[in-house]
Amino acid sequence: MPISYGLIARGPVVLCEAFVQPGTFTVIARKILHKVPPRAAEKKSYGYEGQVFHHISDELGLITMCMADEAMTHRICFAFLQDVRKRFLGSYENAFYNAGELAFNDRFARTLLDRMNFFSYDPEADKVRKVQAEIDGVKTQMKDNIDKVLERSDRIESLVEKTDTLQTHGSNFKRVSTKLRRNLWWKNMKTWILLFCTIGAVVFVVTIVILGALHVIP
Repeated sequence: MPISYGLIARGPVVLCEAFVQPGTFTVIARKILHKVPPRAAEKKSYGYEGQVFHHISDELGLITMCMADEAMTHRICFAFLQDVRKRFLGSYENAFYNAGELAFNDRFARTLLDRMNFFSYDPEADKVRKVQAEIDGVKTQMKDNIDKVLERSDRIESLVEKTDTLQTHGSNFKRVSTKLRRNLWWKNMKTWILLFCTIGAVVFVVTIVILGALHVIP
């Protein structure tokens, strides 16, 4: 678990703490509490054997601290500390001033564990990461849209080329068909002329023969 330990203290007095598994880190945390200036606004981190202790303190003397592994983003850890501090003060206000060691454990340890889990694993906990994910999503969508536009453009260009080809073929077909129609017309016309000439010649010959038979032509 990235955030594995959390506590709320008044100076060196631990009011509430929560952890996934017990360990010597509770002793180390208390040593760090003694180094925090009393009633001073401070925000620090301490590294220890692959783990990092983060804490924030304020003028009220309230200290919130957590321990996380080195891979955990510091920004998220401090967001966790601010969150539990706000929840604690919202629930108990000034009741912690005279409270003793672990006086709020039964009332607030469950909240500490829940918020540790939330800030460790829920993407909604890191607003910066959430915004970045949304930006990445928008960039991906824009890229997809651009690819689709380019693909559509390629298709339109291909369609235009095919249209131009069809128009060219159409013009060629029109020229060929016009020439063929003209040739057929002349061929048909020659046939009719030949037919008329043949009929005329036959009529002429028959007429001559008939007139000769009738002795009209000497």
